[in-house]
Amino acid sequence: TEFIAYGNLAAVSETLSERTATIAAYALCGFANFASIGIQLGGIGSIAPERKKDLAKLVTKAMLGGALASWLTATIAGILIKGKYMKILLIGPPGGGKGTQAKKLSSKFNIPQISTGDMLRDHVKRMSELGIEAKEFMDKGELVPDELILKMMKSKLSDNDCNNGYILDGFPRTLPQAKGLDALLDNIDSNLDKVIIIKVDDDVIIDRMSGRRVHKSSGRIYHIKYNPPKNEGLDDITNEPLSIRSDDKKETVKNRLKIYHDLTKPLINFYNIKNILFEVNGENEIENVFANIINKL
Repeated sequence: TEFIAYGNLAAVSETLSERTATIAAYALCGFANFASIGIQLGGIGSIAPERKKDLAKLVTKAMLGGALASWLTATIAGILIKGKYMKILLIGPPGGGKGTQAKKLSSKFNIPQISTGDMLRDHVKRMSELGIEAKEFMDKGELVPDELILKMMKSKLSDNDCNNGYILDGFPRTLPQAKGLDALLDNIDSNLDKVIIIKVDDDVIIDRMSGRRVHKSSGRIYHIKYNPPKNEGLDDITNEPLSIRSDDKKETVKNRLKIYHDLTKPLINFYNIKNILFEVNGENEIENVFANIINKL
């Protein structure tokens, strides 16, 4: 009875929150156990008086064993259901550590990190129908339309590796994209469970990004404060000059942050209304930020 109850629960679990599903698992298993106890006690009434005492002890032990079985079954149900609720969107400023945290979450929960950039490159590389269409815009230096990105997103979310959830990284960036994504996820019954905003002060971001230095030919990255080269301005291996990427220049970073804030504010309101929005302090150590995200989940 308990396994039938869990089977019915699992069938509708996609529409329940993790906590509600777990509580329902306990309730169903508990109900099944008490129904079983009722049948057992009812049976005692038809037994000869001289045997009732011994049978009552036996039933008491059975009740305790049944209660333990219910608890174990419900706990396993909760764990299995929890795996279905790792549908996460990460929002954060450029240089805020969003990509790093997405990779750590992907590894921990064995669910894919979905980046629009990676998705676009994959479709173009495979010369898929969507990739060919996207390449036409990219070759003209134009942005790939939201409608096309959403079609790629729908295709990706249909993959088997997304059955237990996903992590969206870098999409949506705008309110129209968020609304389009919301309609898509609702249509395929795969709505977001949590939206995590990684908060980092602008001055910290500017310090992080403007201090980066790169050795172009190898791709080695340094930071003048946090990971300086042995010799100022020179690569540790080749002793060749380091450079600063255009995206990391102070004025460019400030402009990127302004755009980020302008676009993110409507997103925050959009997801806050849904009561799935949570914030974490991204200025802490990487492992501490990760632990805080896990606590929010």
